[in-house]
Amino acid sequence: IFQSQAEIDAYTATVNGVVGYKERKTDRKMGRYAVKIAHGKATIGVIEGLPGYDSTERVGGFLDGIKGASGMKVVAKQPGGWDVQGGNKTAMDMLQAHPDIDMIFAANDYMAEGALQAAKALHRDKVTILGSDGDTRALELINQGGQYRATMNTVPVQQGETAMKVMDECLHHRFKGFFIETPGVLVTKSNVLKVLKDYDQLWPKPSHRY
Repeated sequence: IFQSQAEIDAYTATVNGVVGYKERKTDRKMGRYAVKIAHGKATIGVIEGLPGYDSTERVGGFLDGIKGASGMKVVAKQPGGWDVQGGNKTAMDMLQAHPDIDMIFAANDYMAEGALQAAKALHRDKVTILGSDGDTRALELINQGGQYRATMNTVPVQQGETAMKVMDECLHHRFKGFFIETPGVLVTKSNVLKVLKDYDQLWPKPSHRY
């Protein structure tokens, strides 16, 4: 998986095509959604991934999305290691250091799920949690209602299907493009059930069929 144009240019073999979603563009939608549900006013903690292109683009997209909304204030920005445990620890630290935080955006759903655990442990039931990736567990949490309000569904199954199609076209000299963009869809309580019902496009599989 290439993370930047520089990596593509430096690759020793010929690169015929790249399949994926645009992280900054996708998470910009989340930033705009955050402004909408907060009515333009929130005190925000941002949980980054490990330093690198993915974290920079996802967090950068979210920050682009809230730019211009003067009431949306980021008071903490710390790494969470991309996993549930890291997100939980970082959110614990944030929420205790900044009791006024009422929204957390995490650069992936695992960290967001950890942040939700931290908020519940601290009885901070008014803190809005926003994630990214479309992890199946996150989708189920959104469907339940409550603090976990949204994720960006990047539909990894569709990414894989598209990559296989592009590979086949390349092998048969039929591929005409280079970058094929796959979806990055904002999922909230209003549309999550439709996503969960599309069983074949979910990985890992949900706890039951919806």
